Parts: sequence; structure tokens; C-alpha cells
Amino acid sequence: MKKGREQVEIVALYEELGSYRAVAALAGCDHKTVKRYVELAGELGQLAPTRRRVRVTDDYGELICEQVERTRGRITARRLLRLLRAAGYEGSERSLRRAVAAEKRAFREREARLGRVFRPWRSGPGEWLLCDWGGPARSRRRRARGRCRSSARCWAIRATAS
Repeated sequence: MKKGREQVEIVALYEELGSYRAVAALAGCDHKTVKRYVELAGELGQLAPTRRRVRVTDDYGELICEQVERTRGRITARRLLRLLRAAGYEGSERSLRRAVAAEKRAFREREARLGRVFRPWRSGPGEWLLCDWGGPARSRRRRARGRCRSSARCWAIRATAS
């Protein structure tokens, strides 16, 4: 356990360097110790707010957002790269993949807040749910290797009056 002064120095070094391992090398301790002190300082509100770096995809954020919305989150970064290259994007495909993944994540969160609720199936009059539990794997070879697996199959059946 480091003394209070050493803990403050570790947190200050982390704000300056931004790397657990770099601070650990200077402070003469393990990087996990640095992480613990930095997280503790963050919980207490003693860390300065981090500055966000400018990314090469920031100028094309609106176009990325528009395409993700238009395709309902199904567009890939590779297909979007063609559109952005035509718009003047000169960054790497990897940077674009990160930006598209973040936008897709945000899109899914917005969709979840809008009220897409998945409710369990409830039977009505004359409806039945049948479940069939399969036994172990059919192949002797798989049973010999110890790969016996069970599987379940379910059907919803509606009885109709004839």
C-alpha cells in the first residue's frame, strides 16, 4: 500500500502520461497498482476530465450516421468505404470500422429506447406448446469422444375447430 503522497503522484503522472505501464515504470510499482489508484481517484472525482482526440472519421460522422440509419444498422464498413472515398475520406479501413461499429452500437441503443419490446409467447384458447427433448448425439463416434449433447425443439400448435 502506497502512502497518500505517492498515490497522488501516481494519479498526477497518469494524467500526464496516460498509460498505466509508463507510470508504473517511473513509480517503481506494478501497472495493476497504478490502475487501482487511478480508478479509485476517478470514483472520488479527483481525475481531470479526459480530452477526446480528433479522429479522421469525425468529418464524415453525419454521412456514417445517415447510412447506418438508412440501412437500419446492416451496412458494413467495407461498403461504406466506397461512399466515403468518393466524399474525400483518406483514412484507413480500420478507423472506419471502429467508427461504424460505434455508430451501430448507438443505433441499437436508440432502437431499444424507442420501445422494441420482446414479450414472451402466451398461449390462447386452443394453442399448445410442444417441446421435444432430443437424446444424446446419434453417432457412435461422437459418443465415444464424450460429445453427447441434448437438444430441444419447440412447436407452437393452434388447434382449429373443424
